[in-house]
Amino acid sequence: MINKYQDCFDKIGRFSGDQYHIQLIDNPTPVIHPPRTVPVHTLPLYKAELEKMIADDIITEVTEPTDWVNSIICNVKDTPDGKKKVQLCLDPKDLNKNIRHEHYYSTTIDEILPLLHGKKYFSVVDTTKRLLAC
Repeated sequence: MINKYQDCFDKIGRFSGDQYHIQLIDNPTPVIHPPRTVPVHTLPLYKAELEKMIADDIITEVTEPTDWVNSIICNVKDTPDGKKKVQLCLDPKDLNKNIRHEHYYSTTIDEILPLLHGKKYFSVVDTTKRLLAC
């Protein structure tokens, strides 16, 4: 599947439609974290990754004060070909405490197994509602 549909797996994708809006609890407590320090030797890679993410429209540059500021964790790994790979991760621990979590029904294995009887191939389309089986 990966080889046949390589164009679906070679980049970060984006779902069509509106941006997702995080629902907060009533009267949340905004938190502003200071930026985490980045080692001097990592700083050029860090800045290049941020600029790439802005150019790819993954993140947007913030130009005005905001109520919430979460710190970013920068992780640099060596790849087998000797290059450096940068991973940026948001640390949203305080934001997570103030999110109104949506409730979804999860399908159990007992509900799925009868649908797979006699099938050769299956694909999960929507784990909460449908299972496509052939």
